[in-house]
Amino acid sequence: MKHLYAGFALAGLGLAACGGSGDDPQPINQPPALSAIADQSITANGTSQPIAFSISDEAADEVTLTVSSDRQNLVADDNIALDGNGSARSLTVTPSIDEAGDAFITIVATDGQGLSAGTSFLLTVTPEQKSMQQFARDTFAEGADDEPALINAVEFAEDAENDDFADLLAQ
Repeated sequence: MKHLYAGFALAGLGLAACGGSGDDPQPINQPPALSAIADQSITANGTSQPIAFSISDEAADEVTLTVSSDRQNLVADDNIALDGNGSARSLTVTPSIDEAGDAFITIVATDGQGLSAGTSFLLTVTPEQKSMQQFARDTFAEGADDEPALINAVEFAEDAENDDFADLLAQ
């Protein structure tokens, strides 16, 4: 790790600056560094796999992490879970139910002296793919007191079969 030193001597001039005695120069604190995170994609109504990243800092265990989303309706900050310790960390993202779209997720690392650094990645929440026939069957199988069927964040795919819906009709 490269260090910058507070004390330095001017050769041949006999001058010293910043109180450096030459015995044991003190390194200047550097902000923590975060590894880059590639853009991620998950399906609506699901949860991401753990997304790994690392922290580089002399005291990585003392680094405070904060995470945020720029689209709270899609991914609320409370739905981003951090895990790990030391330099190896991860986060897991759970988007809001029945929502799809893009959100930038930002992680900021702050060390004990208040220096910070951050990284961001794009999270794309893709609509859930469903068969129209299966959706209709699932909807009609619901009881009268069940929650209404939602179709937000759902893309209907062309049905592979050409079944009729006679089984759904009242007798």
